[in-house]
Amino acid sequence: MTKILTRFEPHLSIKSIIEIDPKILKHSGIKCIFMDLDGTLVYLDDHRIDTILEDWIFETQNFLPIKIMTFNHERKNLHLIENRLNQKILQRQMFEHPKSFYAKVAKNVECDTKQIMVVNDSLIILEIFAKPLGFITVKVPSIDEKIIHSPVGYIYRFGRWIEDNFIQPKLSNP
Repeated sequence: MTKILTRFEPHLSIKSIIEIDPKILKHSGIKCIFMDLDGTLVYLDDHRIDTILEDWIFETQNFLPIKIMTFNHERKNLHLIENRLNQKILQRQMFEHPKSFYAKVAKNVECDTKQIMVVNDSLIILEIFAKPLGFITVKVPSIDEKIIHSPVGYIYRFGRWIEDNFIQPKLSNP
């Protein structure tokens, strides 16, 4: 079992996305960034985004397009985040497979999947759905430590606990 779990390694694992200089991304061949919303940029079912992350997004968009996406098909208050970031948040449909969702978004970007960096707090999403399509995967810790006490929140926390205790990758460079 350990051998299977050690195969889950993103291309890069960092403490925060703001550690990456947008100019370096552009010069390294990255042409687009797909960023997860829930747990990566904002708390689950919240609309407030940290100003440091917001500043990083605006600075990075001067060099590269960023597509922000949510896998939560019931996500509320998207319009508040869209207004704050001045862009449309891409939302996965109820029965849409995550891999199909990534492929659909990638089809509308004018570059190869090897030139797209996917940033997510879920190692499972990165390794099972993004990496097989050829994306460069970047794992960041979940910012959502205080998830609401609901069945969804418990499932979310359990998944992150498994990742953190059994398959969390070492911090690495590309």
